[in-house]
Amino acid sequence: MNDLNLEIEKKDNQIIELQKEIERLNNIEELYANLKLHIQISDGLLDSVPDGVIGLNEKGLIVIFNKKAEDLFGYSKSEMLGNRLDFLLPDNSYQNHSGNVSNFFKNPQSRQMGKSNNEFVGKRKDGSHFPILIGLNYYKSEVGMIALSSIKDISEIQASRDEISKLLFAIEQSPVSVVITNASGNIEYVNPKFSDLTGYSIREVIGQNPRVLKSGEKSDEDYKELWSNITKGGSWKGEFHNRKKNGELYWEAATISAVKNIHDEIISFIAVKEDITDKKKIEEEVKILMEELIAKNKLIEETNIKLEASIKEKDKFFSIIAHDLKSPISGFLGLSEVMSNNSYDMTIDEMREYSKLMFASAESLYKLLENLLTWSVLKRGLVSFSQDKTDLNQIVENNLHLIASRANLKEISLINNCSNEINVFSDASMLNGIFRNLISNSVKFTIRGGKITVDAKVIDGMVQISIQDTGIGMPKEMLPKLFLIGEKTSRKGTENESSTGLGLMLCKEYIEKHNGTIWAESEEGKGTTFYFTMPIYKQ
Repeated sequence: MNDLNLEIEKKDNQIIELQKEIERLNNIEELYANLKLHIQISDGLLDSVPDGVIGLNEKGLIVIFNKKAEDLFGYSKSEMLGNRLDFLLPDNSYQNHSGNVSNFFKNPQSRQMGKSNNEFVGKRKDGSHFPILIGLNYYKSEVGMIALSSIKDISEIQASRDEISKLLFAIEQSPVSVVITNASGNIEYVNPKFSDLTGYSIREVIGQNPRVLKSGEKSDEDYKELWSNITKGGSWKGEFHNRKKNGELYWEAATISAVKNIHDEIISFIAVKEDITDKKKIEEEVKILMEELIAKNKLIEETNIKLEASIKEKDKFFSIIAHDLKSPISGFLGLSEVMSNNSYDMTIDEMREYSKLMFASAESLYKLLENLLTWSVLKRGLVSFSQDKTDLNQIVENNLHLIASRANLKEISLINNCSNEINVFSDASMLNGIFRNLISNSVKFTIRGGKITVDAKVIDGMVQISIQDTGIGMPKEMLPKLFLIGEKTSRKGTENESSTGLGLMLCKEYIEKHNGTIWAESEEGKGTTFYFTMPIYKQ
């Protein structure tokens, strides 16, 4: 009996083990089914992407090849999985690309589609070549890193580019002027004939309104009628008597038409203009022609004088923009790019440090723009100028107080030796600007622990003011250039402080408005003294 019970118990245990094994197999089957479903969903998502997607493992073998990639290259997924990319690239480029793949896995970096350096040539199964645009990305899987390429056929885009190139070539070779503006009437493009005719370079007129050529002979009502016609989507034909850059007048027959987009909205205007000056001259009487030529020559002489002065001022602006403005903007862009690309990996202290650097770049940029604006307003004669009795000592005290915090950071002593009894006849706002710029300049170029002294004395009916520092000084050859337009004299301060390049120019303008003069004496390593004169206030 006992043997029978043991036998039954043994059979029961076997049945239980068998049931567990069946259950385990069922679980494996369910996991397999789920995995298969997951793969199908992933393949479906990849096949729904509008661009070709190709994935390479670290051995350079294709492990992903979606439906769009099949359409682009003519190979099926089964043909490409496990193969290398040499099937898809021209022979002369595959060797370089193979090295690029190896380098990518060593230093993986995403590359956005749409940049010109991401354009390549693909090779179809039938051997034909076609232009492609490639974007790169990567992800780390359980079996290693996968490099993903998104691929777009840009054959149509390339064909459009070729057509545009042909049209552009035809326009640039055209014997008539072509001007294209935006919907607001500001110039976006001119062809070489326009520059040859008017004397204005492309750079000078981009963003300008064509009224820069306006001679003033056509009435405002005529221009209103023209604008009314073309803004309604129509065309305008007529003649202009315009002015070239050198002041010379010329006649042109013009046709101006609106350009609309697919939504019937005006996006630009195109003007095609033919120089008809010679034709008009033939039609005019000799007497009238001579009178106009005499008047024109006089106008050209006057205009040339103004243009020469204007060009010098513009050269100064362009010089500052090209050098001083570029540095803080480049710094700001570089710092912001680092923060943008690495923000998830940066510590709070690193972000705080970068933020401080960005603030310093922005502050430098703001100071430069502020001086540029002041300079611009001053040169256009828009600054008010009102002289009155001004307490010199009080002006100096106020400005030393304003700059004290910056001086304290460098442990620089500020000393005012101006007498309480000296009054100057000045515009207080301009005088404040002079002291603020000159004292700030001295702080910038004075080493830590140095001294700045402000003094004044009456000489020949004028008050001579001096601002002396114990700073780094400057080379002798720099002194004559300090106040000249177009000369590059800005430098970094003793603790890398930036310079706007306009402070001394503004001081010179302000002082000369008071019929005063400004000059400097300096020696490298022994400091600098700036002198300027102001009219004394007379009872």
